[in-house]
Amino acid sequence: MLRGYILPPDGSSPPPALDKIWPTVMRTPSTAAYLIFCDGVDVVVLEKDHRTAHVERQSSFIVATNSDHAAPSVRENGHQGDHAGAALGTGVAVSVVDLIEDSEERRKFMQAHWDKKVRQARKATSIPECTSSTGRQDPLRRTRASQRWGGGSSHEFLPNGSSLPTPSSGKLVDFQVTATLKEVIKWTTTYPTTNEMTHFAAVMDPTEGKVVWIRRYLEPLVFYTRY
Repeated sequence: MLRGYILPPDGSSPPPALDKIWPTVMRTPSTAAYLIFCDGVDVVVLEKDHRTAHVERQSSFIVATNSDHAAPSVRENGHQGDHAGAALGTGVAVSVVDLIEDSEERRKFMQAHWDKKVRQARKATSIPECTSSTGRQDPLRRTRASQRWGGGSSHEFLPNGSSLPTPSSGKLVDFQVTATLKEVIKWTTTYPTTNEMTHFAAVMDPTEGKVVWIRRYLEPLVFYTRY
């Protein structure tokens, strides 16, 4: 099914809209997977189970790593087995706890790059920071690419119990933040996003349907400074 969306049999037909694709994929029986769909305007991340999925949607910036958005505490559950294969040639056994912690660290660092970009844009345009706890938890309103909504937020509830943030009524202020290709490459190649277990990195343009930058890492990288 995914191959049909990426490489449609009839190349002359326009691909289906994003809002047609992800609900179908979400409800289609499959093995567990992390799936990202983007049309250049919106992006949807599915943490897919057999017939359901946790769904996140953004129109500005979103980070997805190889751990669940709301992962259970591995330490509490006691599943801390070592996995030598996870180290991918580094020779160091990696536990499930390590994998989740590294994943969360990469998520936070990548988000920090974007948050810094947004703060700089706000400062340049004299738009005040959003200091409410609701705004902090709702990056759709905080960092929306083309506009910023004020006030409260509502959610669209999906059949599987997950929810999507939807804009609420409020004052609309034009506010555009765009990361350049050079910035995205820099963020991608900065530790810990790129680390000693990185095999390859790529930057793709969903609007053009192209891979605009790619790098292979044939040998494990060595980092002497963690920041």
